[in-house]
Amino acid sequence: MGFELRPPVDADVEVCGRIIYDAFKDIAERHGFPPAFASVEVGARVAKLFIGLPAIWSFLPGASRRPSRICARSSPASRRRCWTP
Repeated sequence: MGFELRPPVDADVEVCGRIIYDAFKDIAERHGFPPAFASVEVGARVAKLFIGLPAIWSFLPGASRRPSRICARSSPASRRRCWTP
């Protein structure tokens, strides 16, 4: 069974914003810090920025799967960063 990755599109902004918000909220709560993002909407603005920047390579699971994490890297040689709620 293969696994495909695809670049995110504008239709993915809301779900990616939720993933980013939930992931950072969970980390902050575990360490007793205030959340990095005030709301899911702020996470969606970050997702929209990542999706729109050619310098950031973001990718999601293929079309047959619902996104459950968002991954990004600034170049093919850079370390990949993933956010999972």
